[in-house]
Amino acid sequence: MRTVNSKSTARKIVSVFLLIAMAGAAVLYYTRHKDDFRLISAISVDTLLVLLCLVLFNFLCYGLQLKVLTDHYGLNLTFAQWFGLSRLSGFTYLFLPFPSGASLKALYLKKSCGLRYSSFAASLAVASIVRLAVFSFFSTVILLHIGDTGLFLTGIAGGVFIGTTFFLLFGDHIRVPYLSSLSPLIHILREWQKMRQDRTMIVRLIVLNCLIFAESGLTIYFSFRTFSVDAPILTCGIILTFTTFSSMLKLVPADLGIKEGMFMGISNLFGIGLNEGFHAAALHRIIGTVLTLLLAPGFGHALFKKEISEDD
Repeated sequence: MRTVNSKSTARKIVSVFLLIAMAGAAVLYYTRHKDDFRLISAISVDTLLVLLCLVLFNFLCYGLQLKVLTDHYGLNLTFAQWFGLSRLSGFTYLFLPFPSGASLKALYLKKSCGLRYSSFAASLAVASIVRLAVFSFFSTVILLHIGDTGLFLTGIAGGVFIGTTFFLLFGDHIRVPYLSSLSPLIHILREWQKMRQDRTMIVRLIVLNCLIFAESGLTIYFSFRTFSVDAPILTCGIILTFTTFSSMLKLVPADLGIKEGMFMGISNLFGIGLNEGFHAAALHRIIGTVLTLLLAPGFGHALFKKEISEDD
């Protein structure tokens, strides 16, 4: 227990340090590139409206993923539950670096539906592995098509694809006793051994993540287009994949600074521009944050008011 607590404390210290460092870097970047912020005056209102619709559709897709997972356990969540829980988890992720969103969903489903906390938490991890497999597959194909420019990134994406695919294909053959010191991984393996029998759920997860990849890539594309920047759609897919990889680390709340760094680095690598990547990342974050702040409180009130009334 002491070891777990010490690891948790160390991670919190690292998160706080990274937050301070990212904030300092942002201030330094702004002071040195004030003139570059002229792109703000080039915002296209029509494109911004398209971007808003795409972000809302993205929220809907992640909510549907929650419904697919809960359907596997025989639950019949209402729209308010699966969409509301998805937005509430996004809301907590804005402020906490740890898997607080997953914990919130798991606790709610345990209390309201009797679903075991460990089972659902493990199923969310499996869904994340499926997402990594799908995203890394598309990015590997894109990077191989592009050629030498993204050779290093190709190696990373290809490695993630091989690792996640190996888990999905052969994870049920891994003997749990060999992993006695890795309790979370044991839970994931045991849950996957049950989940892989549900072929319908697996197909739905794969199709849904293919849709999320296409939609999220378009969202990034229109984040650039809002500033009249023409970013190749294939490059937007690469940005999406590597921001997804970094988000899995959950080092700081909402990947603040890390996401922007990925946007800027990959944009600069593929000739879009460092400053253009920063603007697109900032707009992408602002719209997602504002919509989450608008939607989450209402759904949260409705969901937990019902739970409180049932307890009374």
